[in-house]
Amino acid sequence: WEFIVEEAIALKASDITITNIKSGAEVYYNARKTKVHSKRKLRPNDVSAIANLLASSAKATMADDTTKPRFFAIDINKQNRGRVVVNHTYYGYLITIRVLPNTVLNQSLEDLNIAKSTCEFIRETMLSPEKGLRLFIGETMSGKNTTILSALNELVKTDKYKIVSLEQPVEILVDGIEQINAETDEEFALNADSLLRQNPDIVYFTEITARTATQIMQQSN
Repeated sequence: WEFIVEEAIALKASDITITNIKSGAEVYYNARKTKVHSKRKLRPNDVSAIANLLASSAKATMADDTTKPRFFAIDINKQNRGRVVVNHTYYGYLITIRVLPNTVLNQSLEDLNIAKSTCEFIRETMLSPEKGLRLFIGETMSGKNTTILSALNELVKTDKYKIVSLEQPVEILVDGIEQINAETDEEFALNADSLLRQNPDIVYFTEITARTATQIMQQSN
């Protein structure tokens, strides 16, 4: 596991995948949207051992008698956290670890690789004080979360608003935003129901799924 972490950090990988396959097991990384295979060779039993190791570090357990996916968060090292998802596959386990930096975001929209006209649109429309629901839509790793949090960070600096985020899980840390961490859809729904009592000015939801959409629409209303 330590070798895998070192390899992932060296590649600046956003995801680590550890999986059982027909011929045994393998590790590969998502490095700038490119699949890169690890130099480390694993035995089939190593995958379940790593799943149990990660669960133990998160003070969770892995049950062998269930096909339900498992979600938990871990500390990878001093600089990075990990969002872990474990699924059962035909050959064994599929483990994906999203690598999340512990650094605190301090960017403006101009620091991102987006057009000046887009920055102006986000400030005028998406950050407008007018009430309502705004949607940012894009593929995985397209920069939605970074863009939204960079925009909200500009509101944080005005020190006028109570901003609460509900994230599954918290990926980027931002001082001045009350970031609520949820590991499962159930935790997400329960926290969403509680938000009205927190009396926020702005709420940021990072995910809309079939199981969370109702709570999000209720909060918007």
